[in-house]
Amino acid sequence: MKFSRLTTSGNVNNAVISPDQRFIVYSQRERGKQSLWMSQIATASTIQILPPAEVFFIGLTLSKDGNYLYYVVMEAGSSGTSLYKVPLLGGTSKKTSGGRPESDPRCHPMRSNSPLPGFIQSQVNLL
Repeated sequence: MKFSRLTTSGNVNNAVISPDQRFIVYSQRERGKQSLWMSQIATASTIQILPPAEVFFIGLTLSKDGNYLYYVVMEAGSSGTSLYKVPLLGGTSKKTSGGRPESDPRCHPMRSNSPLPGFIQSQVNLL
């Protein structure tokens, strides 16, 4: 087993590995805000998927084809959550109607300890 540092910020919250294990998607805290990032594991290239906002990303998962990121978000000062999807390489986020990714057959099955019950393909230990 080989361990590699994928980020240097020390502010990573949630992370998920793409189905083909080429990318890692993670949320990062910055001055009281959170943003979403994607890194290509082989090259350590990183792009921002969503800019910093006053939200809390509670769960991340990827579609089976690796094209979309699904995320559960709670806005600051709110107790409710919403499910969104965004193209993995960035683009416009769209709120999904079902509120849960298990209604979308393109999502990976997740482990039971996920904040999104019934879904998560892989988790990353954040060192």
